[in-house]
Amino acid sequence: MVFRADGKGTTTYQNNVATGSYQGVPLSEEIDGTEQFRWKATETTIDYRYTKVNRTFVTTVGGRGSSTSKDTSLKERNGYTTIKCTGTGLSEKYRDGTMTWVRTDEYGVY
Repeated sequence: MVFRADGKGTTTYQNNVATGSYQGVPLSEEIDGTEQFRWKATETTIDYRYTKVNRTFVTTVGGRGSSTSKDTSLKERNGYTTIKCTGTGLSEKYRDGTMTWVRTDEYGVY
């Protein structure tokens, strides 16, 4: 993410791969594309709202086959997304849930 002093920002994804599992089933998602957003900050949080989104997701479940979807919607979830950083972790809070990232020893791996 790039945060500019004028309150605008961008994120660029190039072959960004996230992996995990759900109930023992392996999952992976590759993201390519860009996001533009407006942001504001306090001492402990960064809030941002998308202004333009153009992303492609390739999702694989269970290691078999994959599906591709294009995302251009401005999913605001009724307001700003709040990011809070503490120690080696980062939490993204949405109206319908929270995603938590924890830094590992590997470069670029959370």
